[in-house]
Amino acid sequence: WNVQVQRNLPGNLVMQLGYTGIKGTHLVQGLDPNQALPGDPNTASNRLPISYASTFTYDQTGGNLISNSGTASLIRRMRQNLAFQLAYTRAKSIDDAPALALNPFDLAAERALSTNDRRDVLQFTFTAESPVDQRNGFLANKGFLTKVLKNWTLQSPITWETGLPLTPTVAGDIAGIGANTNGQRAEATGEPIMMGNGFFNPGAFVVPTQGTFGNAGRDTIPGPHVFTLNANMSRTFTLKERKSLEIQINSTNPLNHPVPATFGTQVGTLTYDVLQSMGAMRVISGTIRFRM
Repeated sequence: WNVQVQRNLPGNLVMQLGYTGIKGTHLVQGLDPNQALPGDPNTASNRLPISYASTFTYDQTGGNLISNSGTASLIRRMRQNLAFQLAYTRAKSIDDAPALALNPFDLAAERALSTNDRRDVLQFTFTAESPVDQRNGFLANKGFLTKVLKNWTLQSPITWETGLPLTPTVAGDIAGIGANTNGQRAEATGEPIMMGNGFFNPGAFVVPTQGTFGNAGRDTIPGPHVFTLNANMSRTFTLKERKSLEIQINSTNPLNHPVPATFGTQVGTLTYDVLQSMGAMRVISGTIRFRM
């Protein structure tokens, strides 16, 4: 469900306020009915409920989701060769539908931020048309120079957004359940998650006591913020007999600004709280299209 309010303002400006709500029911929850109860990892295989079967994933439709988002935007219609749109979105999404639950007997513990929860998004897009005109204005009647520079359009979307949430995990079968050996969650120490000079506070999580589940929630570590700046230039040359030639120059990350993409969240490993990858660096491409 959604609602939107729009109002015209002086100076070719338009203000918009919007709200969107989403409710999901009967979502798929993955669980393993044949995993052992927590205990000694060395004897987990002897404690499987179905001794002659291995662990497996069972999907049931018992999950729920609730999502709310509000957006405020300011739009400037094209005027004096310039238009722009500034938008801010605040959102939150919660669900209890993991791909595979850690404890099939405690599905309530899986209620957490959705993996696609992005709390804040700020977007600014401007579009500029070439001020060069054949008859009037800037560089008018300059022959070849005027013909080359007129009718170009430049568009540049700029986005800053908070990161997607991450889950603190541990390596191996610490709980001794004979399953989920790479996705068991860490133990929360109670220290603030966002503290210190790193991506998060590594002291906020530790390896749980052997034979127990970690109490850290799913998707509790804020991911790295994302900043993107792209640019596009285009022009269409009108030819005879309804023929046209389109030229486009596209650039992603033209400033070649490094943006952290992922960092380690597995407690007790060398990559814990360490940068692991960066976002895409600068790419420039061109397209020429002939229409007839």
